[in-house]
Amino acid sequence: MTIDILSQIVNKAEKEGAKEAEAFYCDKTELQVRAKKKQVKIGEHKRDIGVGIRVAIKRDGGLVSGFSFTTDFSKDAMDRTVKQALKTCLAKETDPDFKGFSDKRPYKNVPEIFDKKLTEVQPEEVIDLVNGQMELASADKRVETVVGLTSLLVNEVAVVNSNGISGSYKTSNFYSSIYVLAKEADSLGVGSFDYSNCFFEEEGPSGIATDALDLAIRQLNPKPVKAETMDLVMSPEAFAKLII
Repeated sequence: MTIDILSQIVNKAEKEGAKEAEAFYCDKTELQVRAKKKQVKIGEHKRDIGVGIRVAIKRDGGLVSGFSFTTDFSKDAMDRTVKQALKTCLAKETDPDFKGFSDKRPYKNVPEIFDKKLTEVQPEEVIDLVNGQMELASADKRVETVVGLTSLLVNEVAVVNSNGISGSYKTSNFYSSIYVLAKEADSLGVGSFDYSNCFFEEEGPSGIATDALDLAIRQLNPKPVKAETMDLVMSPEAFAKLII
């Protein structure tokens, strides 16, 4: 059904004067749970859905592109969005670098990027998971505070254009991050890790909770080292942050 609607939008844009047109559909659902001071504080379940319309008209020997977006799926709203995209073109100059929208080419389906289970996980399950993280990360009495974020994201995308592109796909993402602050006398230790996977996997968030605790505790009461030239060993996470 989504592809049919997008095809109708592209046809409408061409009838209204577009040389080329492209319609883009996105439906994103996210379940997010945040924790502060060792306790779950915020739970949020939201959905963003809409259609973007890009058009190209020919003018002065080149192409001009315009864009508009709507969250209203009624026919009148779609027609207005097409006209708004075309109207946007009138306020822009010809872009010599824009040669048109993508042509149809063979493409392969990318496996293992969508987990249907993420659409079935209940908020209570995620809250329990985050509470378990907090318990693991607070296992040492020297832990001052723990902050965490866990998110379950499902995204459906579909694209149709006047050059023959027509397709859709679904992706999912399970993300969790945790920050642990430990304190002993005047010494502070910090441990921070995150975890990301296309599939729902409870062991990952539990693992980063224990790792963050371990790192925070090991940072307490650091000892000075003798000044000299030596090799530096860095974790992959630390090195990644250094080059970003």
